[in-house]
Amino acid sequence: MRPPSQPKFAPQLKWFCCIFPALILAIIALNSCATLTKKQCRTADWHSLGVNDGVHGRPHSRFEKHMKACKKARVVPNREQWLAGHKEGARRYCRLSNAYEEGRYGRTYHGICEGNRHIAFMRVYRVGLKKYRLERKRDHLSQKISDDESKIYDLESKHSKGKIDKQSAETAIESLDDQIALTRIDLSYAQDELDEFNALLLRDGYLGIARVNLVITDDDEG
Repeated sequence: MRPPSQPKFAPQLKWFCCIFPALILAIIALNSCATLTKKQCRTADWHSLGVNDGVHGRPHSRFEKHMKACKKARVVPNREQWLAGHKEGARRYCRLSNAYEEGRYGRTYHGICEGNRHIAFMRVYRVGLKKYRLERKRDHLSQKISDDESKIYDLESKHSKGKIDKQSAETAIESLDDQIALTRIDLSYAQDELDEFNALLLRDGYLGIARVNLVITDDDEG
């Protein structure tokens, strides 16, 4: 008996079922990239929005994204108001205490501070970023050891259940043990490097390490 023939539209239906979900995901992704909704565009206080963008360290290119987001709503953002607000927000963002925190948590600095403030910000930011990277390195090595130990446990479990022969298990475990030993050495060095840096932070503070000798007035910090 011949198998039942497929409807003529079956290939097209199969193509549609494969492509349609991808199109939906793409549309969702594009919408999620918009900085503002149509409603927000129509009711926006552009000065306040500029302040918010500045406080969060967003660059001037953020305004172009607002323009693109509001184009569908037929709203033209007020550039002058946004720039004035952004400048106000940037003054808060560019505090040196914030520079350290931005680096400390691995956030990206978009260079919105100006003049000497930018130079000082970058120096302090790098101090925080160094601490972040040292901790990431330590944590990565520690996680690698945990992962390799888990692999050893899995191999021992498989061997006990007869899913892998003894020789293969022992060879793989021996290799993992060697890797763990080497990683422990790297981890020890990484921890020593982090401890030394933390001791330096405790002694000199981030301003001392950054060698920021600029005179920072109350107005600058506010």
